[in-house]
This record gives sequence, structure tokens and C-alpha cells, in this order.
Amino acid sequence: MKNPLNIPPNPSPTDPKTSAAAAKTPAFAVDKKNMTPLIIAGVAGLFLGMIFGKATASCPQAQGLTGIVLNPDAQGNLQRCGTVARSVPCVLFIVNPYRRDVEARDFFGMVAEMTQTQKFLIETHNMRYADTLIRPGHIGMFYVPPLR
Repeated sequence: MKNPLNIPPNPSPTDPKTSAAAAKTPAFAVDKKNMTPLIIAGVAGLFLGMIFGKATASCPQAQGLTGIVLNPDAQGNLQRCGTVARSVPCVLFIVNPYRRDVEARDFFGMVAEMTQTQKFLIETHNMRYADTLIRPGHIGMFYVPPLR
């Protein structure tokens, strides 16, 4: 029966002519003259993919403070704790990791420990914020007074 697709038969490992020819030819032969258009097409495809991915899969930017329970005691344009000197008032943000609503006063000890201030200073400067409930996954905003 004649081979309609003109596929060469598999080389025999015992035939010296076909086994030597099969060993010399690479599995994937590429003509080096035609590589330039292939490289240009690959780079263009990469850039188009990056632009398309940036346009379609980018996350929208949150407008304002989302998920942060605002503190009425921390008014003004205060900087974050850890970025300023200890003699400057600052704001510390702590996330509620629990699966239940937690009052802000439950975090006062942690804030005092993290900022190395006394707990009563944190309590007295966040009096109105103490009864505020912080939901799970939301962020509490705690005012830390300046140390003198």
C-alpha cells in the first residue's frame, strides 16, 4: 500500500544509513535567515499582551479611605507612626484580625506596646473612639500623642 501523506518510515536502529541520518538531523530545525520576523512578532505580541492586560485586568483605585474606621480624636493632617519622631503626634492603623466586631478600646494595649507609650495616654487621647466597633477586616485608626 502506498503512503498517501509521503511520511518517511521510522528509521531502523539497525540500519546504518537511516540511524546515522537520524542522529545528524536536529528534532527542530530553524532557518536562521527567517528568525528576524519571528523575533519582531514575538516582541510585538509581548508588548500588546502587556497593554491589553493592563487595560483589562487592572484593579480600580479606591477613592478615599475604604475599610478604615475614622477616629474623631485624630483630627488634622497627621503622619503615620514609625515615619516621624516620637515627639510628633501620629496615627497608627491596626486591622481587626478577629471574626467578630471588636471595640477600639480592646486595641489600646496593643497600640501602647507597639508605640512604647503608656496605655493611659492612649486611653485618654482616644476617649470618644473607645466605644467604636471595628468590624472584621476593617482598620482601626488610633491617635498616638507626642512624647515629651
